[in-house]
Amino acid sequence: MNYIITESKLDNIIDNFITTQFGKLHHQLDGDKFTLVNDNGDPIIIVILTDYGHGYYAYVLDEAYASTINMFSMVGFKDIQSALSKWLYKHYNLPVEESRITTFSRGEEEYAY
Repeated sequence: MNYIITESKLDNIIDNFITTQFGKLHHQLDGDKFTLVNDNGDPIIIVILTDYGHGYYAYVLDEAYASTINMFSMVGFKDIQSALSKWLYKHYNLPVEESRITTFSRGEEEYAY
């Protein structure tokens, strides 16, 4: 059986999956750093406003995005960057360009900033 899914429907499915995977996140604001943490206080996403207000950079915990890549058989990192960019804007009103999204590993939080 084949299913045909429109791009907007796929975007909605991916958005819901990311929201479910990340769980309920709490935000912490520290100067120009906006951090989304889980219930244990572990950083999941770190968003930083660049100097002179020229945009945002986002750092996503590599464990958090890996399940999305695997679930939807995404071709490469560019696919997940696109999905995360849309998700950050929709849920937190953060206009992060796709090319400004990268990852960090647990224990490397301080290097993201």
